[in-house]
Amino acid sequence: MTDASPTSARPKAIPAIMGGIASALAPNVMPLLVATFSNSFALSPAAAGRVTAIEMLGVCTGSLLIAIFLSRASVARLMSISLGLIIVGNLLTIAVGPQSLPLLRFIAGLGEGGGTAAMAAVLAGTATPERFFGIFIIGTYLLGTLLFRFNPVITDAGGVLAIFWILTALAALALPVAFLTRKAESSTVDQSGAPPARSHMIYVVIALAAMILYLTAWTNTWAYAVNIAQWAGMDPQSTSEALGYAVVAGAAGAILAVIIGPRLGDFIPMLGAGSLMISAALLLIVQLSSSTFTFAVMAWIAGMQFIGPYFLAIVSAADREGRAASLSIAAQTLGIAIGPALGSLVVSRGEVSLLVGVSLALLLPSLFALLMVERLLSRGERHAVHSVD
Repeated sequence: MTDASPTSARPKAIPAIMGGIASALAPNVMPLLVATFSNSFALSPAAAGRVTAIEMLGVCTGSLLIAIFLSRASVARLMSISLGLIIVGNLLTIAVGPQSLPLLRFIAGLGEGGGTAAMAAVLAGTATPERFFGIFIIGTYLLGTLLFRFNPVITDAGGVLAIFWILTALAALALPVAFLTRKAESSTVDQSGAPPARSHMIYVVIALAAMILYLTAWTNTWAYAVNIAQWAGMDPQSTSEALGYAVVAGAAGAILAVIIGPRLGDFIPMLGAGSLMISAALLLIVQLSSSTFTFAVMAWIAGMQFIGPYFLAIVSAADREGRAASLSIAAQTLGIAIGPALGSLVVSRGEVSLLVGVSLALLLPSLFALLMVERLLSRGERHAVHSVD
């Protein structure tokens, strides 16, 4: 990937990132939504979890719809419609209550997935999608951290449904900016002299399948981090502290991805992040203790948040039109949803080697596939450069 200056892409990327942050915030603070579903609408934890799953299904569906309509409507219109769905879904959640909660959260999920996918389509056309996507991750993390940190204060001031008012307000604030959202213009030749990468359907399919497996591997372990901590003999307070450190490590990983950007290409950063996660998994399997758990869970999250922007860079290189980047949001959402379900089949046995071993078994082939696609795309770009010369 060429390290072209992103200056010209900033006017297009910044509005998209703002819309993407407003769209992706709800899935990132899902524990707060689940708690609100239970406390405000008198739902059992299982029922609240089912509503959450329906919202995630909406996120996945919204991402797919953006990929379908991307060639038929402007990205500004798609982003605006998505933000409008978020506003409608959250306002009706407040007004109607539990009677139609699954449908309303599905509508909100459609907007959340659509807005995030529309952003991804814009970033895919920039020279440095990994850098801009890293900025998006950081922004989402910062807002999510504030909501987690000040949730008691917010609830006291705004009531038990305050989280839905906040999500509505953020989408409303981003709506005027959405009309400024534009896809980056494709040029005949980039700064290296190479024509832009064409869509390689087989590479897109392999990369998306690998992303599903990779995210499944990640959440298969992350969803049951508390259980693993218990197996390590940690008390609840120590567990909370360790998970807090992990969230900070994740933010550091995203920030590092922004700083490095495409300077080292995509292969080396992905290989480094993947190796870090593999080492963390092996550490949990071979020598689980309170100290190793803290270190391993920090490495697990840091590696994941660091590699995330490079996922987008890979599919962007395979399809500069942005359809694959939009589909990547659906692929990641699907993997995030499958991971906890897969882990639920083995977590009751209380064996860390079995639970984390499943993640490791998925992580290795998915990382290999992503690295293979990156090498093939890079080889194609080098061949294009030589052809132009």
